[in-house]
Amino acid sequence: MKPCINHLDRQTSYVCMKHDIYLCEDCLDCRDPEIYCKFRSACPIHFITKRKGDLDGDQKMKETPMKIIEYRPIGIIHSPHKAPQGSPIQSSAAEGIEGYLEIFPEFAEGLEDLAGFSHIFLIYHFHLSKKFSLKVKPFLDNNRRGLFATRAPSRPNPIGISVVRLVEIIERTLRIQNVDVVDGTPLLDIKPYVPAFDVHTVEKLGWIGEKTAKTKQVVDDGRFT
Repeated sequence: MKPCINHLDRQTSYVCMKHDIYLCEDCLDCRDPEIYCKFRSACPIHFITKRKGDLDGDQKMKETPMKIIEYRPIGIIHSPHKAPQGSPIQSSAAEGIEGYLEIFPEFAEGLEDLAGFSHIFLIYHFHLSKKFSLKVKPFLDNNRRGLFATRAPSRPNPIGISVVRLVEIIERTLRIQNVDVVDGTPLLDIKPYVPAFDVHTVEKLGWIGEKTAKTKQVVDDGRFT
């Protein structure tokens, strides 16, 4: 087994057979451009194989295909919220708070026809969130809950979604209202909000059902950053 391309003294855990790239466990989680980006640039397809079992070859190794999925920001969200602490926990609790989206030039053409919608979905990256846990204490509750039954920002893939009002579009700048997102957050995507698609009659709201009345009173206390 070849050594890790970044750490020659470490055991190999991942391999891209197509590009003959070998990595240790630390490389896959590392975001240091001298380490992680070295793999990304060498293997743009991002297909890797997890090597399980004895990596020295004494036992037959099982291989499980994995894929790294990458997203490129299309812009930046700007808002009055300079830090997570004290910011609204949902856009419904941020009524009237204004901000704007700065869309990068290469994506500007995609804004055509968007001005015809009054509300839009913002899909973004929680860039300030700390490492996730599968059991968390959400903002609206004092009990620990399963992560996927909450909207906590610290997640395996820290993706956030907010519905905001679109006020106007001036070239590459989108003025928005009801902003609950921290200033400087990377914007991943925009989608039009369509009630016929997105409004549903629900039968159950789980543990949140009795807590929604507190949404406007509760703010981010920094527990996930």
